[in-house]
Amino acid sequence: MKQNKKKVLVYGGYQLGYSPLVKSIEEPNLPFNIYFEPLNTRRQFEEFDIVILHNNIFKAKDSYGRKVIYNLELLKRDKELQSFLNQKEKIVCLLYNDLTIPHTESDDRLGLSVHEITWNEITQTDLLTKYLRFFTKNIESFYNNETFLELKRGEFKNYLDKYGVTKNYFEFENKDENDLKIIANCKQEIVAFSFSNKVICLPFMIADKNSQTIKSAYMSLVNAVLSFTAKIYYEGPSWIDEFQFSEENNLLDAKKSSEQTLKQIELKLETFKGLKQALYFGDDALVGCVKNVLDELCKGTAFKIVRDEKYEEDLKVYENSDLIGIIEIKGLNNNIGRKEINDTDNHREALLIPDKFAILIANTFMKAIIKLDDKDRQIETNTITHAKANQVLITRTLDLLKILKNVWDDKISSKQMFDVFKNENGWLKATESGYEIIK
Repeated sequence: MKQNKKKVLVYGGYQLGYSPLVKSIEEPNLPFNIYFEPLNTRRQFEEFDIVILHNNIFKAKDSYGRKVIYNLELLKRDKELQSFLNQKEKIVCLLYNDLTIPHTESDDRLGLSVHEITWNEITQTDLLTKYLRFFTKNIESFYNNETFLELKRGEFKNYLDKYGVTKNYFEFENKDENDLKIIANCKQEIVAFSFSNKVICLPFMIADKNSQTIKSAYMSLVNAVLSFTAKIYYEGPSWIDEFQFSEENNLLDAKKSSEQTLKQIELKLETFKGLKQALYFGDDALVGCVKNVLDELCKGTAFKIVRDEKYEEDLKVYENSDLIGIIEIKGLNNNIGRKEINDTDNHREALLIPDKFAILIANTFMKAIIKLDDKDRQIETNTITHAKANQVLITRTLDLLKILKNVWDDKISSKQMFDVFKNENGWLKATESGYEIIK
């Protein structure tokens, strides 16, 4: 008997840089086929069972660097999506990555002038944001990218464990509304949810865009969505729980107590897992992870880590209210080299703080890693010498995590480490009992 496979559309995947890496995922053992189509595809949403939509796909820049909005395509797909959501058993999955509204934007029509950006403007140029604004009361932002998610629906565990990084959270008029199902929270705020069992909103971030990562991410997502929708069908509507048996009340109280204990354990485990993502992530997500590790080192001290607004790879270090140094974060496919050290020194100069310390923290050998030992490679002697000559302290995220572990195990103190940050250069290498400086 021929299997009735679900048809899944990743709309605008080309705008995300996926083409020509992946055009479709069609495997005989999967209950679905996934198709990656460009904005101007002739295929319509109604041909599919699930439509996956990302934010910012209707924006681009022309050859002169000017902003281009594909308005006609956006309007066309808006009408298609309205019709799609009115059909039975159709699902739209909204995948977002940083919905933070910019304060100002240059206006191509007015040359160098700037204007304030409003939510109304954003919704006119981004279909995902338009629908999120419809289903939610407010879209708010965390200060940093967050990786510690409190899972409410187990069907999404595998997906969110790998790709659940969020800068935003959502507010609703009524969190207890029957149509709303919370999928995940972060810091007690809603970051992933389902509405009316037809709209599923999730954070989405992949560290790189190789074909295997792309395939794994979307296969994990679709498996989660299908598992979730199948399960909620048998759960029935939430209003049936308004009737309860006496024994049911007692069991629910016991369950709640157990869940609170388990929640504390899971939260701690998720904290550890989030910190360890500094061994995996690159780019913006890596900066957030490393900052979280450094924030842990800062606890109980007078030191504070602040993200630099101009140089996104940089963190500033303050002691009390005094700026004492900068930290540059890099995700590298190879080892630390002279270029990364020069970049760090140049950023220190650009900030007009040549007398302050500078640290380079790198997640090295990001690709082709199958075990932790593959990352634990020595930094070249000439690189260490170059770091010393430029008064830069270099270290790997692997070293940083080992140092935090040693601090938590009372082998060294946070104060010792910040003294090292302020006064040393060369390679800060973690050891079993503490650390060593290699020059």
